[in-house]
Amino acid sequence: MTASGPARDARTRDGAGVGGATSEEQRRGGHLSIAPDAATLRAQRVAEARARWTRHLVELGGPNTLLWYRDLPVGTLDLSTAHLGARSALLAGDPTRLSELVREPHALEEARARLGRIHDTASEIEREHAVRTCFLGIGMASWTVVLDDGRVVPRQPGAPVFLRALATRPTDPRRSDWLLEPGAELEVNPALVEFMASEHGITLDTDRLESLVTASGAVDPYPAYAALADACDAVPDLSVDPRVVVSTFPYHKAPLVADLAVQADTLAGHDVVAALAGFADALPAVAVGADTGDRSERAVEDVLVLDADAAQREAVESVRAGSHLLLHAPPGTGATQTVANLVAALAADGQRVLVVSPKRAALTGVHERLASVGLSDLVLDLPDGGHGRRAAVRALVEGLDRALEQQPRPAGRLRDRERQAAGADDGRARAEAAALLDEHLHALHGRREPWAVTLHEVQEEVCRHALLEQPPRSRIRLSGTVLASLDRETLAEARATLTRLAELAGWDSDREDPWFGAELRTPEEAAEAGERVARLATGQVEETRRTLGDVFRGVHLPASPTVLDWDRVLATVGQVRDTLEVFRPEVFDIPLDDLVAATADGGTRRALGSDLGTLERWRVRRQARALLRPGRPPADLHTALREAHAQRHAWRDLAGSGGRPEIPVELDRARGRTTPSSTTSRGSMTACRTRRTTSTSSSSTSPTSRRGSRPCTPPPTASGPPPSSASPSTPSTGSG
Repeated sequence: MTASGPARDARTRDGAGVGGATSEEQRRGGHLSIAPDAATLRAQRVAEARARWTRHLVELGGPNTLLWYRDLPVGTLDLSTAHLGARSALLAGDPTRLSELVREPHALEEARARLGRIHDTASEIEREHAVRTCFLGIGMASWTVVLDDGRVVPRQPGAPVFLRALATRPTDPRRSDWLLEPGAELEVNPALVEFMASEHGITLDTDRLESLVTASGAVDPYPAYAALADACDAVPDLSVDPRVVVSTFPYHKAPLVADLAVQADTLAGHDVVAALAGFADALPAVAVGADTGDRSERAVEDVLVLDADAAQREAVESVRAGSHLLLHAPPGTGATQTVANLVAALAADGQRVLVVSPKRAALTGVHERLASVGLSDLVLDLPDGGHGRRAAVRALVEGLDRALEQQPRPAGRLRDRERQAAGADDGRARAEAAALLDEHLHALHGRREPWAVTLHEVQEEVCRHALLEQPPRSRIRLSGTVLASLDRETLAEARATLTRLAELAGWDSDREDPWFGAELRTPEEAAEAGERVARLATGQVEETRRTLGDVFRGVHLPASPTVLDWDRVLATVGQVRDTLEVFRPEVFDIPLDDLVAATADGGTRRALGSDLGTLERWRVRRQARALLRPGRPPADLHTALREAHAQRHAWRDLAGSGGRPEIPVELDRARGRTTPSSTTSRGSMTACRTRRTTSTSSSSTSPTSRRGSRPCTPPPTASGPPPSSASPSTPSTGSG
C-alpha cells in the first residue's frame, strides 16, 4: 500500500496560470483578455463535471420508474391477482413463497422466470453500486400532465404509492421456488411526494398516509388511496390503481440528482470538488499536506484499534492532521483495515465520519472489523439510504441507550437512595413470600367441612390405598359441590349402595356384557330405559334398518352399525338438504372461510383473524350472493353461510372428501322411522352410553342378563348400515 497524498503528488507549474496571463496582458498594453477569468473557468469545469455526474446517476438503475413506471416484458412481476391470503401476508411483511402466491402451474412457471430476472438485475446493481433497487410497489397512481402552454403530455405518469423493500432468494439451486422477504417498513414513494410539492404545491402528510394503511390492524391500503385522492384533488385526472408489483425501483438516484442540483452554486467553491472536476489550478490548494511533524508516534498508536504497518499508520496520521489523501491499495494489502483504523481514530478525535463505497462488501468489511474490537455501536449502518428511516432512527436510539447503560453509576447521595430503594424492594419481596407460604400452610392443613378433615389427611389416605396389593381404581371424579353435600348419613348410604353394586359384579368389565359402563343416575332414567327396551324388543330396530337401507340405497355413505350412527347420518343429511334449498350445489365445492368472514361484521372478522380489505370483501360478497338459489334470499346471509360451512365439514367427516352431498328422495320416510316413538333419539340416548358396540339381535335386548336384573339399557345395534351399493331403481339427487 502506498499513500499518494497532495504533499507528495503536487506538481508546480511554470507561469501564473490564467490569472497571471490576464495580468500580463494588462501590463502589456492595458487591453483586457477575451479569455475567461479563473473563477469563471472554474465554475464552467465544475458545471460540466456536475452534468456528467448527473447523467451517470440518471442512467444508474434504468428509467425513473418511481414516476414513469411501465411493465417490463420480463422485469416486472404483477401480484395483483395472486392468492388473496398469501398476498395479504406479503403486504403485512411476512416472508412468503412464490408458490403460495401463484398456484396455477403455467402462471407459476412464468412468475419464476420474471422473479429470477428481477433478482439478477437487482443483485448486479447492489453488487456494483451498493444500491438496493428491488421493491414491492403497492398501488399505482396516474394523472394527466399539463404543460405551461396548455399542451397535454400524451403519456401519463405511473408512480407507485407505497414502497416496501423486498429481498428475494431461491429456495434451491434450481430456482424451483422463491422466498419473498419484505422489509420492516412501508413508505410513501418519495418521488411522488417531491413531484406533488414542486409541480402542484401539495404537501403530502406521509406519516398519516402510512398510518392509514395499518389503522385497521391489518394492511389495508384503500383508506390511504382515498386520502391521497382527496389531498391531490387539484391534480388533473388523478386515480390510484390497486396494483401490487415487484420490480426494480431506483430509489436512491432521485435524492442524489436533487442534491447535485441544489449544490450547483456551492460546488465550485470547494477545492476538492474543483480538482475532481479537472480544474488544474485547484490542485495546489489540495496538494499541500498537513503538518504532522509535531505528532509523536505514541499518539498514533493510542488511537489505532487494529494492527497497522508503517504506511498505514502514516496514512491515518495524515488524515487526522487534515490532509487530503488518495490510497493506492491493491487487494490484500489491508485497505479495509486501514479505513476501520481511520474511522476509530477520527471518532476518538471527536469528528464525524461518512464512509461511502460503490460496493456493499467494502462497507460490510469495515463494519465487521470495528465490531470485532467492540466498536459496533460506533457505526450507524444505512444500507437502504433514504429508505428505512425508521430503522435507522431505531438503531441510533438503541445505540445511545447501550452507551448510557455503560456509563459509570453515580456516587454519593444518589447511590445511597438506590441502596435504600433496593432494600425496600427486598423487604416487600420477603413479605410477599411469607404471605404465600402462610396461605399454602392453611390450604394444606386447614380443617374442611362437613367432614372436618384436612387436605394433607386426604392425600395420606389416598397414598395408603395406592400401596395396597390391589389398589382401588376409579375414573369418577367428584366436584367440590357434590362433596360438600355429602353428610355422614348420606356417605353411609352411598357406601352401602356401592358395596351392593360390587356384589352384583357392577365393576366387572366382562367383554361379553354389552351393558357394562351404562350410566343411569336417577330412578326416572332407569324407568325410561326399561320402556325403551320393551319397545325395541318388538323388532322395530330390524324394521327401521330395512327402511333405511331402502331409502339410502345408491347413496355412498360409510357403515352405520348403531342407532346413534343412524341419527347422525339423518341429522347431517337433513341439514344438508335444508342448505341446498337456499344455496346452489356449488356451495359444497368451494372453501367458504373467506365468504363467511366477508359477510360478517367487523368484530366477528377480527375474532376470525380475517385480513380481507374493503374491495376484497365486496368481491367475495358478490361471489356469496351468486351461490344463492333464485327466490327470496335468507334474512342473514352470514349465518346461512356459516351453517353451510359447518355442514360441509360435517358431510366430509361423514362421507369423506370428494363429491357433492347426495340427498335420498324418501328422506322424510327414513326420518319418520327414527322418531322417539319407534327408536331412540339423539337427546335421549345420552342417558345410556356404552363404551363399545356389539352386534345383538332383537331377542337379546331384554333388561335381564345372565348376571341378574340390572336397571341399565344399552343402545340397540343394527347388523348393517344403509346399503352403499348403487341401485338404478332408487335414484338419488345431489342437489336436493
